[in-house]
Amino acid sequence: MTGRSALDWLLGDVRAFAAAAHRFPWRVAEEGGGIGVFRVLHRRILATCDANVIHHILVTQRERWRRGVQHRNLGILVGDGLLASEGAPWKARHDMIQPLLRRNSLAPIAPIVQRATERRLIDWEARSRTGEPIAIIGETRRLAMEVIAEHLLSLDIDPEFGARFGSQMSDALLSLRRRNTSLASAPMWAPTPLNRKLARYRRELDAFLGAHVDARLAAGAPHGSDMLGAMLDARDAINGAPLSRDALINEAKTVFIAGYETTATTLTWTLLLLAQHPGVAGRLQEELDAVLGTRAPEWDDLPRLSFTLQIINESMRVYPAVYNIARECVEDDEIDGRRIPRGTTMLVSIYGLHRSSAWGDDVERFRPERFAPETDWPRRSFLPFGSGEHLCIGNHFAYAELLIAVAMIAQRFRLSCVDDAPVDASARITLAPTRDFALRLEPRR
Repeated sequence: MTGRSALDWLLGDVRAFAAAAHRFPWRVAEEGGGIGVFRVLHRRILATCDANVIHHILVTQRERWRRGVQHRNLGILVGDGLLASEGAPWKARHDMIQPLLRRNSLAPIAPIVQRATERRLIDWEARSRTGEPIAIIGETRRLAMEVIAEHLLSLDIDPEFGARFGSQMSDALLSLRRRNTSLASAPMWAPTPLNRKLARYRRELDAFLGAHVDARLAAGAPHGSDMLGAMLDARDAINGAPLSRDALINEAKTVFIAGYETTATTLTWTLLLLAQHPGVAGRLQEELDAVLGTRAPEWDDLPRLSFTLQIINESMRVYPAVYNIARECVEDDEIDGRRIPRGTTMLVSIYGLHRSSAWGDDVERFRPERFAPETDWPRRSFLPFGSGEHLCIGNHFAYAELLIAVAMIAQRFRLSCVDDAPVDASARITLAPTRDFALRLEPRR
């Protein structure tokens, strides 16, 4: 017990894990040669950042490795939505929802993102004339909220309500994370302060989205051209049944939660990295001038924004919004000669995978050229949206939103940091900045 307190001996690695939930599993996995072990109370947990092991778990042997309790706990907020379900119910729902988010279905998102970004740009231009720096986190959250509200509900969301609603969603997910990481979680029927808070957030989400679902159901066809309308029109491929009212509400909550926090966080990091790397920003602006001139990007422009995509990919490599993925072994397995018994929890370190030796010896550097089209970059070592059957179905949506928003911002402004103080990453709901920060925005024209 040398070097460890009696409390550490009792709790295991709880405190180290809680202090840096993105870095700790990576370090454990590295020390274990690809698979490491740590302990939470009496429970042994495996951690890996090895691309081949991760492919085994998420793809080739996915039936042996299912989503863990953290995903199931999401059901406290989203019911049986795609984020929380598993097996046959998940598959049936996935087959109804996934076509709505395929790339060839997403062209209507372009004008939605244009409008939301243009509103931010107009406000920023007015403020930049006075030399006022722009605090970025609130701005990216507002943009993401406006996009998801219009895409899902055709709703021009009130800024004050959007900020409050987004804050409630973030707080709800933080509360859920506290439940997931607590040493002992009371059953939801127990009236603990945390349980009451989670129940209240679910009621508020249900009331807000339920009102929109009920209005559409009462109105009958046509259901509209937004995603809620498409979900109302979706039918089960086997029995032709539509989604029930509860299913519509749960999937609407899933879309709101999945499409808001992660995209806002990635956009925040990308803008900070551009401000910190003026050479990269200069190359980006050269591409935008050549491809777009002064007009906003349209849907058909996106494949031509090659360097813009490289920047977004590198931002997600350095700061993956989803930093860990948990899986539970439901059937005895063997990995590289190592027996893995049923009931084992494996923590897949996406943060560590994105820093593996496959990326070279400069993994902490922001270098978008890693993703150049002519580069044979390690695709199995880049999983910002997961992999296998549970690959995030919103990946094309996220890419389109980020490409358009980053392009429009960089067309209009040169970004620079207000100060040189470091901005570190913290494992919260997503891998978020430890503090808010402000950028100076200098109009380019």
